[in-house]
Amino acid sequence: MRGSAGLLKIQENPENKEFVLEFLRSADIKIDDIKITRESLPKEILEKLKDAPKEFINDLSIKVKF
Repeated sequence: MRGSAGLLKIQENPENKEFVLEFLRSADIKIDDIKITRESLPKEILEKLKDAPKEFINDLSIKVKF
């Protein structure tokens, strides 16, 4: 699991998500939940990144909320 694929796996599997949340809670940094989504990048950004590796662009489309 690398980059965006790993982050999405956390959100897709409740056991993975709970494992990460328990780790964050034990670190006592006041995180109660995590939500990971993929959002479309604006056309202007995609045009500027047309020569960038697809994996890089996929990673940019991931949004993590705590």
